[in-house]
Amino acid sequence: NIYEWDFGVPGIATDVSSQSSPTYVYPGPGTYTVTLISGSTASCKDTITQDITLNEPIVVEFTSQDSLCVNGNVFNFDGNVSGPPNTVYEWDFGPNGSINTSNNVDETVSFNTTGNIEVTLTGTHNNCMESVMHEVYLYAEPTIDFTIQSGLQCAPFVAQFIDQSWAETGINYLWDFGDGTTSVEQNPSHVFNTVGSYPVTLTIETTAGCVATLNLMEADLV
Repeated sequence: NIYEWDFGVPGIATDVSSQSSPTYVYPGPGTYTVTLISGSTASCKDTITQDITLNEPIVVEFTSQDSLCVNGNVFNFDGNVSGPPNTVYEWDFGPNGSINTSNNVDETVSFNTTGNIEVTLTGTHNNCMESVMHEVYLYAEPTIDFTIQSGLQCAPFVAQFIDQSWAETGINYLWDFGDGTTSVEQNPSHVFNTVGSYPVTLTIETTAGCVATLNLMEADLV
């Protein structure tokens, strides 16, 4: 049998094939008229044409803050999308978002959890679909606490302080022992030479994640 394919790309002569079931990669979106001339001999051939439409590709991408503190978090998700007319774009913010889904290209969302959160943006048109997923991170709020190692408290008394504060990022420490002396160690020891009651204060400061300054005073701790 004779097969004479013309794939309908304007302005070129190489969009042809003599195979019975050819494949062809089109240069871009558009409507193309495909022509097939076929027959058993050169004098016995017939022609058929058919229009095919190739849509432009769906492109989805978005930007947002990489991480925030869980306290009062508000993420701004900015979609960067393109595709055929009537393409539907849909967000998936997961079960912990202030909204779970949206068809807006840009959206503002907060979350009620901490840690890694997956956010997905999907574009759909007919049978074509394209998705992109990014992770954002929510830091948990830091906490402050401390205690003193138990023991006989007689002057001179060597007090060993034990930090029980927590943060996902680094912590700066400032201890005030209530007798005019301070320390920046995490777990300092301090000698109280004079009998009395001393209000001990711990101040912690985080400079990343959930940025905060917290204070805790234990009156008459020693």
